[in-house]
Amino acid sequence: KASPGSQGGAESAAAADGAATGSSTTAEDAEKKFSEFKSDEKYRIDYYDQDLIEFIKLMSEKFKVNFIMSDKIKGGKVTIVSPNAVTREEAWQAFLSVLESRDIALVKVGKFYKIIASKDAMANPMKTYLEGGETPASDDMITYIYKLKHIETADVDKILQKIKGKNGDIITFEPTSTFIITDTSVNIRRMVKIINELDLPSGRDAIHVIDIYYADAQEIADKLQTIFGDKGKGAATARKPTPRGRPGA
Repeated sequence: KASPGSQGGAESAAAADGAATGSSTTAEDAEKKFSEFKSDEKYRIDYYDQDLIEFIKLMSEKFKVNFIMSDKIKGGKVTIVSPNAVTREEAWQAFLSVLESRDIALVKVGKFYKIIASKDAMANPMKTYLEGGETPASDDMITYIYKLKHIETADVDKILQKIKGKNGDIITFEPTSTFIITDTSVNIRRMVKIINELDLPSGRDAIHVIDIYYADAQEIADKLQTIFGDKGKGAATARKPTPRGRPGA
């Protein structure tokens, strides 16, 4: 296979180390540069001013995956500087990050991946996760469904709208306090972490029963009503405590 020359290429760490020690590069080593990424090896993936379309074709060979490319995908240049060897999985994440930086999304359909503009991803079938499902730490576009338990959707929606990706989408279903979020998986992980910190019962009103032993309960209820005003209306109610011994008696 022809070498991409100055446009970059990928090589296994073992082949690179051999070159560093002065050993000659064999035909087998040269072929290895352009063969499939293996899960049990590491690679240096350096690409300089690589044409985007050619880069996608090369990744199709490297990962042995089938792509369907939208005619809306335009060319451009790709540069990846990778002095450290990476695994097959890390190389795939780098590929997804390159696409995400160009507003391009991958949507899996059967044995193929559709390569489309991120803004069009919402109209295509994509993997959906329910609340509690483990989402990958990647730039894959996914949909996540989250149901609030304690706080109002309007309060959370204001925050999520500010931190979603530029091609992300958030739908609020008020009757069940549910969010349907479509964004990159890594950004959804961030959103869920924030929601979990906010969706707590501490912001809700609670009922507490406190027995009064030494003062008049109605008098205390009246004072609380005066202090809290409308917020305490109907909240402070006096009742005659059940007779029992004093604390510590």
